[in-house]
Amino acid sequence: MGKVCLPWLFGSFVLGIFAMLSLSSYSHVNVKAAARHVVISEIQIGGGGSGNSDNDFIELYNPTDSDVNLNGFRLVKRTATGSADVSIKAWDTDTTIRSHGFYLWANSKIAASLSADASTSASIAADNGIALRQGALNEGAIIDSVAWGVASNAFVEGSPYPINPPNGTSIERKACASSTDLTMVGSDLNNGNAEDSDNNANNFVARTSPQPQNSLSDAETPGCAGSTANPSASATASPLPTGSSTPIGSSEPTDTPTPTSTQAPTSAPTATPTAAATATPIPSPTSSATATPVISPTSTGFPFPFRPLVFICRVNYEAFNMGWFIISLPQVFCGFNLI
Repeated sequence: MGKVCLPWLFGSFVLGIFAMLSLSSYSHVNVKAAARHVVISEIQIGGGGSGNSDNDFIELYNPTDSDVNLNGFRLVKRTATGSADVSIKAWDTDTTIRSHGFYLWANSKIAASLSADASTSASIAADNGIALRQGALNEGAIIDSVAWGVASNAFVEGSPYPINPPNGTSIERKACASSTDLTMVGSDLNNGNAEDSDNNANNFVARTSPQPQNSLSDAETPGCAGSTANPSASATASPLPTGSSTPIGSSEPTDTPTPTSTQAPTSAPTATPTAAATATPIPSPTSSATATPVISPTSTGFPFPFRPLVFICRVNYEAFNMGWFIISLPQVFCGFNLI
């Protein structure tokens, strides 16, 4: 009984080693906090100076794979310590923001110059917070919210973005956690604005040159510059070899006797070709590909009916979907086999 358990003990040990190696390969996977709902993607406030108080826009982005109907949604704001919503824009008819597309609200003063999709006379200012709600003022579900400066209202996610963007600048949501103000105008320019770790200070960067996008702008699929390759493709180790289907060396006889004749041509040949030479090599079931000859029952080394046992281990890999990433775990099957 003790000998029978040895393969299972060995198999469990090998399984544990391969599981640790497989899991360790995920330490380099960059798991980003990609939003699964419409987000507020870029904001410009008027900033200081005479005549700038209405230079405001709010851009929305849909990072999901489905179009979203904004009917029943509304944009609202609160002052730095405000406890009540002030309406900016409410949608009461079917209005679609397409998958990976944008939608732009702007103050009436600059709406035409930006080709905004919607405009009202509302404005936003320093130390404000804004939110996209679904439902009534003060009561509807908050889909996304952003606050900046020293705002401390209910629209702050984590910490507010620490500055009030000066006139002629904006703050923009990142494409991914590693994005910077430079990559958002470079390698991440067309990678969308899907980063959403519920912390305004970490999710936005400053834009010295705002880029308001509307419903006619090109769609941008969420992504990250230099993102990690698919873990399911890189984390799978090669299984242990189970032997080549063709052993080293030829399995066919290397020399077939040729019939010869010592008599007249009508005489029968003195030699008859054999169908095969000695025992045909077969592959060893172990990781080595060296051929092992088959032992017939009449072999002198192992009297019939005794035959040798060979210990075989085989490794298969099974992929498990863990939601945000895929883990490939080895399955080890071990046992004895008769030669």
